[in-house]
Amino acid sequence: MLDFLQNEIPLSEWVDNGVDWLTEHWAVFFSFLQSLGQTIMDGMTSGLSFIPPLLFIVLATVVAFFLGGKNGNCLHLHCSVYYLFITKVYGAIC
Repeated sequence: MLDFLQNEIPLSEWVDNGVDWLTEHWAVFFSFLQSLGQTIMDGMTSGLSFIPPLLFIVLATVVAFFLGGKNGNCLHLHCSVYYLFITKVYGAIC
């Protein structure tokens, strides 16, 4: 009765077969997703590289100031210090 516990479950074969089937039948869809994601990432990289770092810090600080409101929120200070720290550490300020 407990004989089924002695046999191994062929899980690795099932996974391999499933991955092979997905690769064979859905390759066009996955290729489309990859190219779409690459296009979005290239656009974001180009857009963020177009803005000088100090100008981006000033704009982000102003946006954070207005989003934070007048209730004593220090979001804009955290934003500016954080971005200045990141640009200093990674040397992004030209």
